[in-house]
Amino acid sequence: MEEELSARRASAARAWGTTTDTDYQISRLIMALPPSQAEALLLEHWDHLQFSEVFVQAALYLATPSLLSHVEHVVKSCPTPDKLFKHIDMHYGIRTKGRTGITHRRQFVALGPYLDYMEDSTIYTFWEQCNEHGWFDLRRKLFDHRLSNKYGRAYVDENQIISSLDKLVLEKNVHWIDYWIEEYLKSGFSPADVNTIIGKWLATQTSFAALQLGAFAVVHVGRRQDLQILSVPFEPKDAADVLRADTTFAVKRRSLG
Repeated sequence: MEEELSARRASAARAWGTTTDTDYQISRLIMALPPSQAEALLLEHWDHLQFSEVFVQAALYLATPSLLSHVEHVVKSCPTPDKLFKHIDMHYGIRTKGRTGITHRRQFVALGPYLDYMEDSTIYTFWEQCNEHGWFDLRRKLFDHRLSNKYGRAYVDENQIISSLDKLVLEKNVHWIDYWIEEYLKSGFSPADVNTIIGKWLATQTSFAALQLGAFAVVHVGRRQDLQILSVPFEPKDAADVLRADTTFAVKRRSLG
């Protein structure tokens, strides 16, 4: 790899965006090295590597103080800095067979100053990665407020959450509440949070379908004390009473288990 990079120094143009297929391959190999070796290679050849986005992204992936300082200088110098971050989520090897992907919080912290240069799809990928790693505090700090509204599965504020429940009823998909709850929990919320928000939403509803959704939710993730969120009056009354009785039986049976 040292020989390849030395040969590149002699031939590569010092112009922004000069990236070849070989560069992609080499940058991935560098990212797979132990951090100290990878850092040494990048720093030694930074005079020509800095003009290629894949090596800038490799430096961000390693996220050592020295490399981050070099990246900061490059971003300030590049006339089109947004191009330095194109497809960075793919280059990080997220969910890619044979690639390590994200391994440490510092790899996201390093991206903080540059998130405005990234595409909506990239922000959403990183948002999901934070959830998968359980870094909810980092996700809220870096990504929640940048997340595009088109990603409806991302529960980041109460209005969006309420809207997603309305949509389940409107589209007659109340049985999908189990899936909705699982996605909600993956976003860093607790089962108690689920019942609180559904109870708040249910208090504003009038349709029997909404009560069904609430009942399914309580059966899925509720406790005995959560049965009270179903106490709001609904019509038809007889059917609502039967549904509450069935839900109470199911929750109490599950809690005994």
